[in-house]
Amino acid sequence: MDEKGKNGKTPKGNLPRKEADINTIAAEVAASWEKRPQITLLWTNVDQLKESSAVFGASYAGRKTVKGSRRSVTQEMKETNTEINTATEQVKNYIADLHSKRTASIHYESFGIVRVQGKYYKLPVDNDQRLYALDQLIKGLEQYGLNDRKYGKSYWSELRERFARIKSQAAKADQTSAEHISVKDGEKVLIRKTLNALVHIIKGNYPDTWKEELRAWGFQKEKY
Repeated sequence: MDEKGKNGKTPKGNLPRKEADINTIAAEVAASWEKRPQITLLWTNVDQLKESSAVFGASYAGRKTVKGSRRSVTQEMKETNTEINTATEQVKNYIADLHSKRTASIHYESFGIVRVQGKYYKLPVDNDQRLYALDQLIKGLEQYGLNDRKYGKSYWSELRERFARIKSQAAKADQTSAEHISVKDGEKVLIRKTLNALVHIIKGNYPDTWKEELRAWGFQKEKY
């Protein structure tokens, strides 16, 4: 951890903290390293740094792309859940018409409607449970002869398929994002390890001019 200076602020290290910056520096240092083959590390080389930088960059960009598309999926899921919650209230009215408001809740379970937060009756909040409950609701409409209502089988079948599609898209986006993060974070560790090693070896080889040499290699703090 960096120690605080006299002004109470933490001084900048030789490496940036932002991921976009670390990859930019890695590419610049790799280019400089190619011009200085006399600087070597026993456990890695410039080609490996270039490869790590390229893989990191691709995974970083991929993660950003998935994150952007996930926002639209999240919004669509939110809107669909709102529609489901509103339509569920209509189904509850159907059940009350068939029986009575006083005894309607006894029949909710046949439609996948459960008690949520202790007092509200609706479809489960969890997406996996909600998808199963939608199947139950459609069966309940059939069982109680409510297929032809406005919020009958046709309406709920379309809504169920839409919900299942969005749920699948969200799961796929999350999985892809996790894969990008895993690759990105692994390469970031290797990149930082290599860059830190180069900083130390540059300081050791240029005891009087190491600050200027670091700048020549691409370790320019004003960039980050």
